[in-house]
Amino acid sequence: MNTASGIDLARLRRAVHLDADRTADGRYRVWGGAQMHLVNLRRGLCDCTDFELRRGQPCKHLLRSLLAEGDPDVLLALRDLIPAGGV
Repeated sequence: MNTASGIDLARLRRAVHLDADRTADGRYRVWGGAQMHLVNLRRGLCDCTDFELRRGQPCKHLLRSLLAEGDPDVLLALRDLIPAGGV
């Protein structure tokens, strides 16, 4: 299921459980899955196979990096993951 801004909630659900380390401006190292991946937010790229296969659609690593940056669309999409009335 996607949000109004096109964010895949299944990938976002996985992204919140990953770790991200900023290595440079707009660049992240993301881990917590099977492998560590490199993300370049300025170019909108991730080195994972999922990103390549989905033809540039945000993978969980890119979404995790956007969370670390405080991207307003991704933060808004988190509301769709949290049940109304809290946890």
